[in-house]
Order: sequence, then structure tokens, then C-alpha cells
Amino acid sequence: MRILTIVHNHSSNHPGGTEYIAEALHAAYGARDDVEASWLLAAQDPGLSAGLAGTTVSALPGYDDVYLFRHGNFDPIMQTRDSLEPFLFDVSWLLDELRPTHIHIHHLNHWGVELLGFLRRKLPDVKIILTLHDYYFICANDGLLQDEKGRPCAHMRGDICRCIPALPVAQAQAKRLNVLQHLTMVDRIVAPSRFLMEQFINWGVPKQQITLINHGWPVTVPDVSSQPDPHRFALIGNLRPSKGTLLAMRAFNMACERSGLPLELDIWGDALYQPDTVQEEIKALARESKGAIRLHGRYEQLDVSRAMDRAAWVLVPSLWWENAPLVIQEAFAAGRPVLCSNIGGMAEAVRDGKDGRHVPVGDLSAWADTLADCGGNAPLWGKLHKGIKPRKTVAQMADDYISLLAVKARKAA
Repeated sequence: MRILTIVHNHSSNHPGGTEYIAEALHAAYGARDDVEASWLLAAQDPGLSAGLAGTTVSALPGYDDVYLFRHGNFDPIMQTRDSLEPFLFDVSWLLDELRPTHIHIHHLNHWGVELLGFLRRKLPDVKIILTLHDYYFICANDGLLQDEKGRPCAHMRGDICRCIPALPVAQAQAKRLNVLQHLTMVDRIVAPSRFLMEQFINWGVPKQQITLINHGWPVTVPDVSSQPDPHRFALIGNLRPSKGTLLAMRAFNMACERSGLPLELDIWGDALYQPDTVQEEIKALARESKGAIRLHGRYEQLDVSRAMDRAAWVLVPSLWWENAPLVIQEAFAAGRPVLCSNIGGMAEAVRDGKDGRHVPVGDLSAWADTLADCGGNAPLWGKLHKGIKPRKTVAQMADDYISLLAVKARKAA
């Protein structure tokens, strides 16, 4: 096998869960004896960094197996692009050079659904699989499955997304039909959670075309022979309102006031692409905590073990449905119980009362009560810690994908 992984971004630019999963799988593919070669092609906003003059594709400095595609003209609402020129030339030439036999796509943001048609025409006999990590195809409001007031997307009622008033219903339906038509060009679609799989089946993806493969992650477990201080919480990831960042910080300050306990909250991550008002509120809530909240800023993947080592509890307070949050896998690999919102992919990944706690989504008072109840509660921490099951590793996840890739591809027409 000669596997090309295609993803919407690279962790050196945007440290997100999809990027880490795609890069980890790319490395796992390359380490296998049955894989001849493995490459990664990541899209990137051309305004963030300059590539080589005269081309939209260039190697990531310091890597001989990672390439960046820099080209704008992508419509995030319609998930399309207005120019195929970079595909027909630069990307086409790269494919001629690499000669992949299998392609694994992780996202079509920055690429557009037209990439699927281009790849199928360019490489008619190549096996193509697509892993869905979010709901951008379904919901025009940044894939949140919520409208701009936080109400559930009309899709959740079996209707067409109306979450952005500026997008007419007819155009939303045209988008749906266009995306579904392009999805027929891949050999298999993969969902990392049952919740996501159900959403796409309800949206129109044929049940027989989609497969469930749960995420895995490297087993780098800190030493938990001595119990961590149960007063310590961690919030890890991109900081934004939809992720529940502000909710968690407000609830934490409220819990400190209600309980009188010496609670601590370490926050790892940046408020990337967030307005100044959000960034200022994060800083203000940290100041209000009088040192109990520590903002560590942007982190690298190697910092996660250090973050987990210090914390006893990991918070996943998202206000939207999520898919299969990587931070939950990281927490469980480190033996840390997870406190999460009680919806979507979070509720699916965390077993309430067994390896974590479910909290009513968006309920500030309930979150404050949960933090006050868990903070300093060593017996509860010990019970939930013991309930954490062994996690799937990246190597095992790669085994699942290789088995799927090994199934014979469609015959060229």
C-alpha cells in the first residue's frame, strides 16, 4: 500500500483533534511493514504562512513526507470552492509523483467537496475513504448543529438546516444534494462515533456506505500510583464559547465560592480566531479566581501528559454535540475521570457514574454543583478512576483502517 492522508490543516498551524488524529494515523501507517509509503497533505489558509512562489503545494519544512496545500476561494457554508485550477495542476502533479494506491481523507474544509470528484477522475482505481470528524456538511452554522441562538439545528427534527438566516432553504437543500452526490465518489465513509453516524444516516448517507471506527490514541499514561490532588481540574483544547470555556470558568469560580475548597483549574489552549471580547472575558474570569485558574496558553501534544499528570479531573463542557473529542481519549489514557456535557459524542464516550460524570449541557448551576461535589472528593475519584477501561491505541486504530483499505476498491467505469 502507498497511502496518502489528506486533512484540512496541520497541527503546526492549528493544534486540533482532527489534525492530531490524522497525523498519528499517518505515522502509524508509515511504521507498518505492509505499507510501502505514507504521506500527509494538509490544507492551510494561505494568509497564515507563505509557501513557495508559483505553486500552491510545498513540503512542510523539516519533513519529507508532509506537504501543505495553500489556496483560498473556499466557501465554508456551501463546502465548495470556486476554482479547480490548483487541483488540475499542482495537486495533480503531486499525485503523479507520489502514485498513491489508497487515499484517506479526514476533512474537506479548505478543500471543498470538488476534491472528491477530482480524485475519482484522476485516480479511478484508487481506494478512497473519508472519515467524518464534524457536521459541517449538515449544518451551515460552523457545523455546530445549533442556530445562532443556541437552539438545536432543524436537522435534529428531520428538516433542512436553517441555522443561518442568510442561507435560503432552497440553497441549503441544494448544498445537501450536492454534498451527497459527491460522497458517492468515495468507497467508504467512516464515523468515529455512533452519534455522528446516526446524524449522517438521517441526513441521507446510505447506511451501507458508513462504518464505525472509534478513535485510538498513544498510551502515554502518567504515574498514577499515588492519587493526584482531587481538588485539581484541567480544561484542555481550543478555547471558545461553543466549547464551554466561559461556562466552565464561571462555574469553577462559583464552585470555589460555594464550597470554600482550595480548588484549582489549569487551562491549556488558545482562543484561536475568537473575538477580542471573548479573549478579554477569559482573562477577566481568570483574574476573578484570584490565582485559582491558571492560563497556560497554546500547548503542544507533548504537553498533554504534563497537563494530565497535574490534574485529577478533566472537563469537557461543550455546548454543542461534539463527535469523538480527542481529549476524552487522552484523559482516559492517563487514568483521569471526565466531567462532560450530557449530549452527543461526549455522552457516548463517557459512562456516567462509571468513568466520569454527565452534567446538563449549558447549566451553569449544575456545573458549579458538580465541580464542588467532585473537588476534593478522593473516594469518588478513586471509584471513577477504577472504572476506566483500557483504551484503543493508535496502532489498533490503524489496524481497523488498514482492514477497511484492504477491501477491494470499485472498478473504474
